[in-house]
Order: sequence, then C-alpha cells, then structure tokens
Amino acid sequence: MTRSAAEEFEEFLYDAHAAFILAVDGLKWVRLYLDQVVEGSRRLGLNKPSPRLFFAEGDLRPDPPVFAPRLMEDVLRHCLPGGRYSDLVGHGWIVNVYGMWEERFRSEIAQELGLSKVLRCDPMGDFRLMRHDIAHHLGVASRRNTGRCSVLTWFQPGMVISARQEHAKALLDAMAPYLVSWRR
Repeated sequence: MTRSAAEEFEEFLYDAHAAFILAVDGLKWVRLYLDQVVEGSRRLGLNKPSPRLFFAEGDLRPDPPVFAPRLMEDVLRHCLPGGRYSDLVGHGWIVNVYGMWEERFRSEIAQELGLSKVLRCDPMGDFRLMRHDIAHHLGVASRRNTGRCSVLTWFQPGMVISARQEHAKALLDAMAPYLVSWRR
C-alpha cells in the first residue's frame, strides 16, 4: 500500500525532529569531549592561553589540508544551547522543514485532498516567516516576519532565532491536528 503525501510529510517531520535533536545533543557531547581534552592538556602542563582547534580534511596523515582554525574557547562557547553552532543547526532545521513543505508536500497534500487552492497550515506559515528572517535578517526575528507568527510564537522581534529541542516538540504538537485531518 502506498502512503499518502500527508503520511510521508509526517514521517519527514519525525525524521527532521530526530536529526535536529541528535545534532544538538551531538554538540553537547562535543563540548563535553573538548572540555576533557582541555582539562587533560592542563594536567599535562600543556595549558596554552588560547589553544586552537584545527579542522582538517581526510584521514589522519602528516600534513592534512587544514581549514577553519578556531579558538578552543570559541568552539566551546558556540556548542552551548544558544551558541552560534546550535543556532546554525536550528536555522537549518527550520529552513529545511519549510522548504520541504513548500516545494513538495504542500501541493501533493492539497492535490490528494482535491483542493484547487493553496493548502493553509498555520505552523508552516510561521516557519515561512522565521525562514525569511533567517535568510534575510541574519537569524534575528523581525516585527514584519517572525513577529507575526500566529502559533509558534517563540521569538520576539529583536531576538536571535535560536531553536531548541522544546521547539521541535512544539512543532510536532502544533502539526498533529493538521496531520490527522489530512489523512485519507
């Protein structure tokens, strides 16, 4: 039996939720690991004032091409909830979920429901507004966009759009009535 577009969208939302949670948790684990590396270095007397973390390409080899050197203290700070890396993961989640809704699932679900007009879904409308601020306002909520969210009212104008795990759960909760109503 083939699944409906609504069922596929629901499955996609669960996958996007899981990927977001795992990525955010992964940043927490990276931070814990790097804290241990820094502490171990201090115990060995290798406490440089500001050690650098180098990202390299490929397998371990004598002279890997190095790119994006970062100060360890910056990496540790950016891995925190609300840090730059966490915000980038959250921005990716919002942009990807909205993009899949708009480019694929919205029209497919509308077609299955026999609708000739655009299918409305308030939580996805809110993600559209947040996506606009991520793409055009450096991830800062504006009054014109995120400030007009009707269901997912997580960020006030002027706030950095910093998605957290509770937001991912809130999206699933907000989507539940829509998903139920779209099932065949």
